[in-house]
Amino acid sequence: MLFIIDFDGTITLKDTVDELLKAHADPVWEVLEKDWVEGRITAKECMRQQIGLIKATQQELDRFIDALEVDPDFITFFDQVKSFADLIVVSDGLDYVIRKVFKDKIKRDVTIYANHLKLESNGYRLEFPQYKVDCLTQQGMCKCSVLASYPRPWVMVGDGRSDLCIANHSDFVFAKGFLKKYCVNHQLPCKTFNHFSDIIEYLNTNECVFNGEAKPSLCE
Repeated sequence: MLFIIDFDGTITLKDTVDELLKAHADPVWEVLEKDWVEGRITAKECMRQQIGLIKATQQELDRFIDALEVDPDFITFFDQVKSFADLIVVSDGLDYVIRKVFKDKIKRDVTIYANHLKLESNGYRLEFPQYKVDCLTQQGMCKCSVLASYPRPWVMVGDGRSDLCIANHSDFVFAKGFLKKYCVNHQLPCKTFNHFSDIIEYLNTNECVFNGEAKPSLCE
């Protein structure tokens, strides 16, 4: 069994990319965001240009990351799931941010798939090691592309647009935010949540769902 965990707005309480742009990027990033939402550019091109607008030293970036808030029940969830399943973090965010959060705050080892943030002498550049031209959501990170090497069942935990493809292929989904609305509208088997404490409670009271004795229900 594999748990596929989103990072921004799921493990962290806020979207770390948006917060980083608000704190350290030229306000033009908001124009790019609007262009993406209204379909004039892809999510990948939007992020590529937005990251290029960041004006922060590495020390300022590290201080920003140090101030990020993580769901207080994530570590308990992580340790519980690791006792019976594999767990990976799959994010359309920034690998540098995710790795530092796991090293300094969560203090757990985990396999991470994310866009690669390059720290250069004149700023920042984004690379997309998991990009696929035919990606359903046109993200820089094609989340479905990482699943082929992992056996089923797959359980997705997420909140946003970049999780839609995996939600369609997963055996069960824990969803909030935009992903919650999507699962409800498409009648995908899932459980809605606000915090990881909700998932822990569900795991503790619905073990049969995760050992093959029962079929997960639709969103509730």
